[in-house]
Amino acid sequence: MSVLSTDEGFGLAIDDEVNRLLAQQAPVAIGISGGKDSSACAWAVMAYLNRIGHRGPRVLVHADLGQIEWEDSARICQRVAHQLGIPLITLQRRQGGMIERWQQRWQSNVERYKNLSCVSLILPWSTPSMRFCTSELKTAIICQRLTELFPNQVIISVTGVRRAESKDRQRTPVQQPQPALLRKKKNTSGITWNPLVDWTLAQVWDAHKVGNLPIHQAYRHFGCSRVSCTFCIMSSQSDLRGALKALHNHAAYRQLIDLENASGFSFQGSTWLASLAPELISAEQQMGHQQARYRAQERTALQQRLPKRIRFTKGWPTEMIGLDDAKVLAVVRQHIAQLYGWADMPYTTEESIQLRYAELLRQKSLRKTKKPVAVDLGQARRSRRQKKDTAKKT
Repeated sequence: MSVLSTDEGFGLAIDDEVNRLLAQQAPVAIGISGGKDSSACAWAVMAYLNRIGHRGPRVLVHADLGQIEWEDSARICQRVAHQLGIPLITLQRRQGGMIERWQQRWQSNVERYKNLSCVSLILPWSTPSMRFCTSELKTAIICQRLTELFPNQVIISVTGVRRAESKDRQRTPVQQPQPALLRKKKNTSGITWNPLVDWTLAQVWDAHKVGNLPIHQAYRHFGCSRVSCTFCIMSSQSDLRGALKALHNHAAYRQLIDLENASGFSFQGSTWLASLAPELISAEQQMGHQQARYRAQERTALQQRLPKRIRFTKGWPTEMIGLDDAKVLAVVRQHIAQLYGWADMPYTTEESIQLRYAELLRQKSLRKTKKPVAVDLGQARRSRRQKKDTAKKT
């Protein structure tokens, strides 16, 4: 890896593969959220591309996450795009934003549990180790649009990720292949380039000063350290409370309280959103919060009674459940159905659970042994003609 600089003296992490693609005038798409890192990244990358004489297409891309977005994010993205003289593309998941995705996930998880497709209830939220919020609502939709915009090309997707942000990001490479840009029909492929991986927080703010970049209200007025969702599963307590200071975030907050209450799962580990600002929620929601905490406590205790050998693992179910284990699972499912008021809960007896396991194992076996049957289309056509001829003669 070599490090090159923009005209303003800010070093970018870049390697031979990125240089090669830029020399070939590959399209460059810079992700922007309205936060400090992505704005600084857009400014620094544009300055570098101008200096090296890059003539390929360039766009800013913003993934709008719906009601959970900060009110100021769209404005910041538009101002940065106008200031840099680059088109801005704003995209959103067709099925709805982040809150809708969590709601849909909970409904799906309830059905999975009722149908005994899993043995424990699964939370609706994203987690630090399961960030489908990023993969589904950002990466997937952005890459889909980029392959439509730039067919038959190798695309450079740029992010403002910095290694100093967290332990998980300390090993972020300068660039890596982006599988979501690989589309045979569009004849596209691409990489993700992370030019700011070695930047410090001070360098990010220096870039804002030098580039005269707009600063998001979350930093200026509400004391937040980062901008993503208003209520992010990775936000600090301070940032969550900062988001609550903004009136336009209260509607999203109340929707999340409803989902906490319905699911009995706290938004972040031991942190319940409802406990952060009880004055902002209704008496009904406060009562629902107390019920949700009770459900969480009881559900956890019940599910801890499940033997480890029947808990969900990769490839579950791996074997037929025994009668004793089926009895334990039946009791747990009966109590959880009562906790959540599910009168229509199936598979709550040891016999029905064993029958369901047998069905699941049979389906699993069929999936493994099912092989595509080779069909001789010529022979099939000849057979159809023969049948028609025979029918005519008779």
